[in-house]
Amino acid sequence: MEAWDFLFAGGALYNNLDYSFVAGHERGDFTFPKDQPGGGTRSLRAQLGFLAEVMRTFNLARTRPDTTFIRGGIPPGMSAEALVEGDRRRAIYLRPASLSAQFSVRWTGQLIAPATGDFVLRTTSNDGVRLSLDGKEVIGNWTDHSETEDRVTVRLEAGRPVAVKLEYFYGGGQGVMRLRWTRPDGVTEAIPSATLHHGAGKPGLAATYFSGTQLQLGPQVLERADAQVDFAWGTDGFLGRQTAQRLKALQLELPAGRYLAEWYDPAGPKSLGREEFTHEGGVRTVPARQTGDEAVLRLERR
Repeated sequence: MEAWDFLFAGGALYNNLDYSFVAGHERGDFTFPKDQPGGGTRSLRAQLGFLAEVMRTFNLARTRPDTTFIRGGIPPGMSAEALVEGDRRRAIYLRPASLSAQFSVRWTGQLIAPATGDFVLRTTSNDGVRLSLDGKEVIGNWTDHSETEDRVTVRLEAGRPVAVKLEYFYGGGQGVMRLRWTRPDGVTEAIPSATLHHGAGKPGLAATYFSGTQLQLGPQVLERADAQVDFAWGTDGFLGRQTAQRLKALQLELPAGRYLAEWYDPAGPKSLGREEFTHEGGVRTVPARQTGDEAVLRLERR
């Protein structure tokens, strides 16, 4: 899904490493542990192969991302990217709207340790993270990175409030943000809600979610209290994947001509059928064919 979204939005290069290829498994049949990132399988390679096939049908020097010819039909919870090669070829990729939506978060409040001693504070993040205590930054990894643990040892006093500010941004991939500690007794855990406070002693941290990676107010701001910071969003974003209504038909503004329209399920990948029609110019309603979350429509003017 990320590959389709990236290339159809005008991306120049997509390289997804496939860890099912390792020494001794040159056929790509290595079964990797569930806790190992990287993905890979013959199914994934077939899907990426179909994307490559679609891209090769275009003369890329004459192709641009353009959705302005889509005049209607995209249901709530679904979004679209499209490529256009003059009047000759068009392709539309439709997918769940929340996929890979970049966002950032700021959590604030107080941390009150249950015991005096040295605590190891741990952040696990994909992507950037910054942690400040009493106004001093103690962890700073404000980069686009894969799942990474950063840690710092701090001395905390039982019952003494410490001001906490935790910031995070998600740029793509498998979104993760966890705030944990190892207590002086050796127990490692997500920092409990009972030790976090905001407002008038309310449990947890105050959280502000922003659209985009820059911690700036935007159209998708959400404010709430999070009991803990222990999230593995995957690619669904902080609001979760939106449930899209079924795609019924698209209203497309097309120049006059004879067209071949083909629908595909890119997750198969498989063809869902084709039709030919003659169009006199203007807006044309093209009935949709969809079996899964995604759909691809290819249009060629004969």
